[in-house]
Amino acid sequence: MNGYFFRYYEYYFPQLFGFILRIFFPKKNPFTERCYKEKVIFIHVPKNAGRSIYKSVFGEDGRHIQLKRYCLYDKGSVNSFYKFAVVRDPVDRFVSAFNGLKGSANSDGDYDKFVRRYIDPFSDVVDFLEWMMESDKNTRMVLKWVHFYPQYKWVSLYGRGVSVDKILKFEKLAEDWPLFAKENGFSPELSFVGKGRKAAEKITKEHVEFIRSIYRKDCDLFSY
Repeated sequence: MNGYFFRYYEYYFPQLFGFILRIFFPKKNPFTERCYKEKVIFIHVPKNAGRSIYKSVFGEDGRHIQLKRYCLYDKGSVNSFYKFAVVRDPVDRFVSAFNGLKGSANSDGDYDKFVRRYIDPFSDVVDFLEWMMESDKNTRMVLKWVHFYPQYKWVSLYGRGVSVDKILKFEKLAEDWPLFAKENGFSPELSFVGKGRKAAEKITKEHVEFIRSIYRKDCDLFSY
């Protein structure tokens, strides 16, 4: 969850931070052998069936990495490789993110400590939203967390909007994936690994409008 440091600086200060990353953080290089072999970059936006797609395309688990970081390590390959991502209605994604995190801690790792400290104290997503709505500070903090990080920042470069070749919609993924996979030589089967459970509680119109307001750019850019 502390990866916000990298996401922030690689997004807003790419030239300087890219130099630092390449010299001091070689393990942060997002390119893998499979990536170079397939000449494909899949941007795994959290809570958008990313693990299933990584398994289908690369046969391996993926990581949540902004397109910007790929550019910092190998801009030439970014320009030539096929790039795609899946986006989702910000309201559904928000609810899914909270429900997927809550109660998921089962060890003493950093992820589990984060969940126990910041997610589990809330009874449900409504309680969590009410806390966020109490102050801008709370909201700004949540938007830094990887599962709640705005979707457009994963797929944009230098403020140019969408910088990938294809955006798929989560809501139509089961329908659109087989043809898309056939066109690009991917497996047509998606297992939807880690598919989150449905929200048991009802969020109000006020909650919906709040979520849409904090993800306004996502809503506008991806037509939600």
